[in-house]
Amino acid sequence: MKYWVFKSDFGGDGVYLSSLPGEGPEDYEYSDGIVLADRHPNGKASAMYYDPSYPERTKLFDFIDNLDGVLIANQKVVNLLKDFGVDNVEYLPVWLMDHQDSLVSKDYFILNVLGGVEIIDMEASTYRMGVLIEDQVDRIKNLVVSYENIPKNAHLFRASKKTNAFFISDDLKQAFEQNKVKGYRAIAADGWNGRG
Repeated sequence: MKYWVFKSDFGGDGVYLSSLPGEGPEDYEYSDGIVLADRHPNGKASAMYYDPSYPERTKLFDFIDNLDGVLIANQKVVNLLKDFGVDNVEYLPVWLMDHQDSLVSKDYFILNVLGGVEIIDMEASTYRMGVLIEDQVDRIKNLVVSYENIPKNAHLFRASKKTNAFFISDDLKQAFEQNKVKGYRAIAADGWNGRG
């Protein structure tokens, strides 16, 4: 099966969010693949705000890009993931607040993807390890996918050695396309240069 690097799409006129909720887990914890539901704030405390640097960006897509690089998606995506059998995600509700601090939607969630998969072939790939977090890849230059390490039921997951990188299966990508999900980019994982 083919796998894809999965990112929210910054292009177009879609909303760009500036920060994670101010209460609850530390920002870096949203990139660790650990359980956060017990500390994630509720109601107004879960608010995420439209970035004031992009006042013209007001369109809500199914996925919303943000400064912190977490996956934020609406109920449509949550339903698709659940129907697809994806069971390694916490759905952390957030309120979206526009440029005037007005509530726009309560229909979005941080997709906290738990755990990680050994998708990176650490012998064949070209990369640089982190200086501060020494067990994490800081920069991918050429990703070689380790297909034998990917469980058959892995459809949305993090790389265990680069937990801020998300991947989807080709089957899930096709489901997103068939359901006209908007606001994301999918880049072929094999040969990925860490950009895009």
